[in-house]
Amino acid sequence: MVDSLNAFYQTLLDTRKLVPGAVEMLERIRDRGLLVGLVSDVAWGLPSEYPLNDLRYFQLDGYFDDMVFSKYVGLRKPNPRIFKIALWNLDVKSADSAFIGNSLQADIKGAKGVGMLAVLKESKYYQHDDNVIPDGRVADWSEIDLLLDGHSD
Repeated sequence: MVDSLNAFYQTLLDTRKLVPGAVEMLERIRDRGLLVGLVSDVAWGLPSEYPLNDLRYFQLDGYFDDMVFSKYVGLRKPNPRIFKIALWNLDVKSADSAFIGNSLQADIKGAKGVGMLAVLKESKYYQHDDNVIPDGRVADWSEIDLLLDGHSD
């Protein structure tokens, strides 16, 4: 079973690509001296090593100060506790934090629920929801700089 799952997952991984500008955006955030966390729901009930493999495959794992995976904590977004775990792990207050995600229902609703600045990264997977209003929107990773400039003290 594990061999089949690994083969299936490798096929998926081989077809994936990074969103253009993602690495550069992470580098700019790190250059500002900001902490970077990740809150991720693990798809299909897979073990957390699969998304970790994604991060390693694309050489992104070194950009994160902490990572919280739903599989490890038994919670999924938008449950506020998964966001609170990330904040606690990084020792930051929600009012001093921003969450950038591509789902209104999971990411934005969850982040706003704990008082974080909640920014929607628009994508082709976006599903509109009149009941969830993000604090900001970015269409391209280059817009993160403007967002951070506008919210720094």
